[in-house]
Amino acid sequence: MRSTLPLAVLALAAATFAGATLPAAAADETNLYLYSDYNQLGDSVLIPIPDSGRCVQVSEISNSLSARNPSAELDAYLYINDNCTGNPVQTVPASSSPNFNHTHRVASVLFSRH
Repeated sequence: MRSTLPLAVLALAAATFAGATLPAAAADETNLYLYSDYNQLGDSVLIPIPDSGRCVQVSEISNSLSARNPSAELDAYLYINDNCTGNPVQTVPASSSPNFNHTHRVASVLFSRH
């Protein structure tokens, strides 16, 4: 018996190979990601992006070397305490995926319009 891949899988593979972007529904723009290694690799912590001006406690304290912020409007300010007070240890600008100079311990994130 011959096995065949569903047409949708083949179409997605062809589009990916041809350099096309994924459909908007496949792109996740509702979460900030903190990664344990450079270049958005390693273990990741997912943080839901709320409305502007909200502080979000990180459920798992993250030791991060890189991040991905898909929000087009909100910058993410990373804090070592759980209430977003004092000076942030790092800022992840909107629509960016930066590497950090060194590991940052992150316990909370403040989202704010830039």
